[in-house]
Amino acid sequence: MHTKKDAPGQTHPFNHLSQKLEALDLHAQAEEPQAEELFDIQAVGVPNRKRRGEISEAVFLGKACGLGFSVAKPWGDSEPYDFILNGGYGFLRVQVKSTARYAESRYRVKGGGWDDDCYTRDDIDFLVAYIVPENLWYVVPIGAFVSRKNLRFYPHSGRKARYEKYREAWCLMATPTAKPKQNKPAASPKRNQLARNKVARNKITRSKPARSKPPASCHAADLSVRCAICPLRK
Repeated sequence: MHTKKDAPGQTHPFNHLSQKLEALDLHAQAEEPQAEELFDIQAVGVPNRKRRGEISEAVFLGKACGLGFSVAKPWGDSEPYDFILNGGYGFLRVQVKSTARYAESRYRVKGGGWDDDCYTRDDIDFLVAYIVPENLWYVVPIGAFVSRKNLRFYPHSGRKARYEKYREAWCLMATPTAKPKQNKPAASPKRNQLARNKVARNKITRSKPARSKPPASCHAADLSVRCAICPLRK
């Protein structure tokens, strides 16, 4: 069977149709969404003690900035505090600690530096402890634990624990700090004796140590978190 050849310069209709179909197919492939390429991320290893401290500091930085505090980091690591924080009433020296070890129904952090010396009022203003498994923060002023080597936290024991009232107590760094007491003039020996007698009577009549009562009103209502004893806490 003989077929008629196309004259020079002429294109067969089927060839033209095939080119159109190829062009449409390429256009459809270009508009198809490409499948997202997945990457398998492998952990590089268990973080050491220093690395865990750096991670906790990064988490604290995000938490404090998210609450509206101004945060600065001192140059180097020679100071006894990790951050300088300003909540609107002056600068505060903050030391950050973290723990993930739960033993004997409590978590524990050190109340001092690497040299095991306890923190003093000359070193820091607040110790902020991050309880990693509970995602809880304890904001403890230096006056509450000065000269203590360890701080123990019992988040599942209610308010009876010593430091439970400082759980999420970011409000303490957003309110004016207490002014130092001024030295009073020396009292007479008779007056000193009367004061000692009064203290002795109080020790005898008081059967239980006085507990700190919840405040009548919240002094940092603008914060998005509430401490354990806040009257606004639901």
